[in-house]
Amino acid sequence: MTTKLAAALTGVLFLICSHWYAYCAGGRNYTAALKLEYAHATKKADDAARKQERQFSDQLQKAQDDAKNRETKLLADATAARTESSRLHDTLADFQRKLPDLTEQAVRQYADAASVVFDQCQKQYLDMAETADRIDSDRQTLEDAWPK
Repeated sequence: MTTKLAAALTGVLFLICSHWYAYCAGGRNYTAALKLEYAHATKKADDAARKQERQFSDQLQKAQDDAKNRETKLLADATAARTESSRLHDTLADFQRKLPDLTEQAVRQYADAASVVFDQCQKQYLDMAETADRIDSDRQTLEDAWPK
């Protein structure tokens, strides 16, 4: 019976010691492992956030570069349009000065030419208005779809 009692006490003592080691002495290793795992997960999340931030930054830079290129083109187009408008204004002023001296046939030819030019201007104006409406619709779609 003493052998059984000794075996039982030894088993209980073993359980107590193993329990103490697992939760007290060995717990330090467990805590260190948790801290290491937490540090690893934190670094991984930081790296992912930095990568996303770099992507956003690159995307923003590209958008700004594209906007600058569009603005440069728009300024060049506006300058060309002003130049053409000034030239047309000069042509019309010259025509008005010459009008009293022209024959009836010449006046008709000028009127026909003006009608053709007016028709072309009207078509281009309508195309421009249609394009502007599409652009405005796209802008509105993007605004509505943007996360709020």
